[in-house]
Amino acid sequence: MSSVSFPIENYEKEVQSAIIEKQFTVFLCGPTLQDLSEKPSSVLRQLLLDDLRSDGFSVVLGEDDGLMELQDCFGGDAQTNELGFIKKHANAVVLVADSSGSFSELGLFAHFHSSPKCNFSFIIVVDEFYRDNEMYLSLGPVKLVESRGKVFYANFKSNDEDFTEIVSAVRNDLRVQRFSLCLD
Repeated sequence: MSSVSFPIENYEKEVQSAIIEKQFTVFLCGPTLQDLSEKPSSVLRQLLLDDLRSDGFSVVLGEDDGLMELQDCFGGDAQTNELGFIKKHANAVVLVADSSGSFSELGLFAHFHSSPKCNFSFIIVVDEFYRDNEMYLSLGPVKLVESRGKVFYANFKSNDEDFTEIVSAVRNDLRVQRFSLCLD
């Protein structure tokens, strides 16, 4: 019986090529990046942005990358515009939920993410205050995301919070998804 050898190096080149070819787009939502000195959640969003881009992900920040101008130009609204972009172009949504706008996005995206039409993965980071509180945010959108996505909890009340573990966990989860996508 002869064995056929396939060099792993060839497979590695195929995977590397697929990762470059099949751009994995992350829609990163959350509090404005203008508040880095005042809001730990803004710091986390900036850390995620830098880390994901350095790992080769295409990261889109809706308000900073032209989505608002697009909706203004054509008379659209923010939720329809963002959801339309996500449906057509995003492989994943990462949401740092710590502002009124991001809580609104959480409700909209969680509702859509729970539908059979959903074609993106969803990761949220929410303040640890909501972990065990029986309130609408925890029992509604967060619970929906927990069933089909990932939920991380952080302390957004402290400027001393180290977000290294969360950033690493989010990146690693997205890397697994990107790898799986490249093998399809």
